[in-house]
Amino acid sequence: MQRLLVFCLLALCINAHAVFLAGYVGDSRIQSSNDIYKPAGIVGLSLDAGFFNEPENIVDYKLSFVLKRFGYSHHDGDETVSLWSIGIKPLTWSVTFYDVSLELYGSFNYIFSTNGNTEYFESKLYRKTNADSYTYGYGYRLGYNINPQFFVALQMDMQFMKWRSNHVANNEYIGGVGLSFQWNLPL
Repeated sequence: MQRLLVFCLLALCINAHAVFLAGYVGDSRIQSSNDIYKPAGIVGLSLDAGFFNEPENIVDYKLSFVLKRFGYSHHDGDETVSLWSIGIKPLTWSVTFYDVSLELYGSFNYIFSTNGNTEYFESKLYRKTNADSYTYGYGYRLGYNINPQFFVALQMDMQFMKWRSNHVANNEYIGGVGLSFQWNLPL
């Protein structure tokens, strides 16, 4: 099954039209309630590679794979909790009018590395069950197509981590706002 998936992805890359690379740098500061002292933000990053982007269409969709860093800091920025994930944005829907675009997307991510975890984070979010290693999220971008190859936007991204405590489901979220760019590879 894995070989078939890898073969399909390679075939998609070779035959794909409208391939793009995208990046995001922002302040990962928005978060749900927590047990930390003086919460603050960290630099959130993401790198995307995707297919099917056709900026000349008024309504468009695309698919992308993403490597992402998000988290928060506390104690006036002296301590940092950062999470690294890989994921997929299975559907990004966009509307473009006079080179101004609004994009909405959903994402599913697997957390593969964490740094600076608090006891609260370890006990409640990350290590309770296998499902806690996954996040789901959403976001949007509002930006301008400078030319057919380059797009710059303001982006908001949120990630939700679900955990269970005493048979009650709880959601924790981490997100932020920042600057996004996208380069459409010429084919």
